[in-house]
Amino acid sequence: CVSRYGLGYFFGFFILYSPIDIQQSSERLSIFECKIAENLWGLESLRLEYPDIFPFDFGKISGSLILFGGTSNGDQVFWLNNSDDSEKWPLYVFSDNILEFTRFDFGIEAFLIALITGELVYSGFPQELLSQKAFVAV
Repeated sequence: CVSRYGLGYFFGFFILYSPIDIQQSSERLSIFECKIAENLWGLESLRLEYPDIFPFDFGKISGSLILFGGTSNGDQVFWLNNSDDSEKWPLYVFSDNILEFTRFDFGIEAFLIALITGELVYSGFPQELLSQKAFVAV
């Protein structure tokens, strides 16, 4: 999705992190790596303290959640690394508003299209977001 649409905010709300930082030298950590480093410690701490709310491992091992996006509200979007075929990985959104993970059985592109077209209404995102016309700002 990043290779097709580029980096940036969707709806001025949703951002995709790229595993490749095209604007920085290869010696610096990518945006993706920085976000993982920033969030991994906190997520692991929450998982240990609240296992009912945070039932997943986080990182790059099989069966764990891999952070790849987020929102301006602090929601986080993950892939569940549950097979050798990354095209089949479901999405999980953790919303600070409803304090739970919600699973979506389609890729990020289909997820964004469903939000844009109104086919998907996700209670964790602000309702005013879903009522505005879709746009992408890079």
